[in-house]
Amino acid sequence: MTSFRDVLNQNRRNIEAAALRNTHVNEDGYATISKSDPWFYEDEWDTHYEELTKAEHRPGVAVS
Repeated sequence: MTSFRDVLNQNRRNIEAAALRNTHVNEDGYATISKSDPWFYEDEWDTHYEELTKAEHRPGVAVS
């Protein structure tokens, strides 16, 4: 059976090339997300963070 690591190693060049083709880089060399990308407006983690923050400020509530 082939491990995931083996698959990655065997296909490293193709994987890196695909990642580079799909990555927008700004003038400073940082990978960025376009405002037109649906992921730009993804707020799931913001909602989760707000819920955790509220729970941390309630007395008697343990957050793990």
